[in-house]
Amino acid sequence: MIANTQIDEIAQTLMALPAEKIAAVKDYVDFLKAQYARNETIDASDEWSDADLREFAAASAEYGEKVAPWNDAPLDSKENSRHERQSE
Repeated sequence: MIANTQIDEIAQTLMALPAEKIAAVKDYVDFLKAQYARNETIDASDEWSDADLREFAAASAEYGEKVAPWNDAPLDSKENSRHERQSE
């Protein structure tokens, strides 16, 4: 991915060029895009599809199990004493 500083540098360089050279640069960029750009369409909408919601729910559940597993295994003594102090 291109960094914002690179975009700024390119824009500043373009502003220094005469109009006919900017058109030539645009043609070259279009050529590069046709040759090397990813062909996948990026969905920029903020709508969540059913697949997005399922993936989010699965990832959330997986993360929750890693961070706060809800099994009944006893806490180690340090964890246990901390929880006892918090409940007082």
